[in-house]
Amino acid sequence: MSDSLPAVNASLALLAQTCLAAVPAIQTQTDELQKHPLSSLRTDFISLLSLLYSGTTKLSIALNPASPAHAAAITPLKDLIAHSSTLASNAASFLPDVHGRAIAAEVRTIAENVLNALQELALAHVSLLNNPPSSRQNKGAAGEEYLIKTGVVHDLITRAKSDGAEGLSKSNLIAVRRRWREQCAILADAQAELEEDADSEDDDFDDGWDDPELDLGLSSKKSPEQAKLAETILALVKRASLLLDDIRISLLPPLRAPAQPPSNPVLDDLLDSALPFVAAVDGLVTRIYSSPDNPSDLEEARNEFARALAAVASAVKGFWKGKEDTRPASEKGSRAYFVEQFAQLNVATQSVQWAILT
Repeated sequence: MSDSLPAVNASLALLAQTCLAAVPAIQTQTDELQKHPLSSLRTDFISLLSLLYSGTTKLSIALNPASPAHAAAITPLKDLIAHSSTLASNAASFLPDVHGRAIAAEVRTIAENVLNALQELALAHVSLLNNPPSSRQNKGAAGEEYLIKTGVVHDLITRAKSDGAEGLSKSNLIAVRRRWREQCAILADAQAELEEDADSEDDDFDDGWDDPELDLGLSSKKSPEQAKLAETILALVKRASLLLDDIRISLLPPLRAPAQPPSNPVLDDLLDSALPFVAAVDGLVTRIYSSPDNPSDLEEARNEFARALAAVASAVKGFWKGKEDTRPASEKGSRAYFVEQFAQLNVATQSVQWAILT
């Protein structure tokens, strides 16, 4: 047994414990935290991720189960323990009230994912050291497992450091825009599914699977009332999807110097309104297959959508707080334009009800 093996085992256990304790520590904020500029915090965060990437590479090379070099793992382990703790401290320094809730949440998610993956890698190495594979075949299987876990750490860090859509946002505005795009995509998917469903109904193709005598529970054919409701909800979803796109294009555009971005509270309030709004749209869609004999289900979903719509309208209004906007409603992106769009959506919302067909 290598003289360094007990020290390596102890250091791996300490690394796993450090990562485990660091995750909840990220969420802990105290009055002692200094308010550092976002740019410097982000630079330090990326640098720490680079150090963790390098450290995991060195560790996994040193502890290759085919030819482990335990002594060579001591220094990388010492560095990984220190850098893991520092990463958590750095992530906690992104203050929601100072730097923005969206980017602070993004940083925390990245840090937590990296630390959790690093903990898994440390535990995998502990398992290999305490239960070394005996045969060449077993060594290959064990090596594949720890390499996969090393790859997970590397992949998370590479994506976070990239300049593309998966990389860490450079500002709260960019973080909000990214999350807003995700909500737009969800609504676009809902619209596409409703349109596809409507097209399949129009085809009126009977393959026999909807025969009630078969009692297979597979019937998806809508009643005339449900078909009419689906048509109404589809029109509403289209309007809602266009509204989110208009907000993204007009209120969350890529900044060009010397433009001044909206304040972080305004941006965060807007993003906070999007998630309940998209959930409320989904709630309406799920009511298509409810029964007109129990209209309260649809009324509840419609009222929830109306409340969520009002919250989005209030958040959008915040972009003009203390500002004049004399542009007409015909100009997309103006205050009057959004007032009109919300008013029209409110009217459309009231039309979501069971039709009386004779």
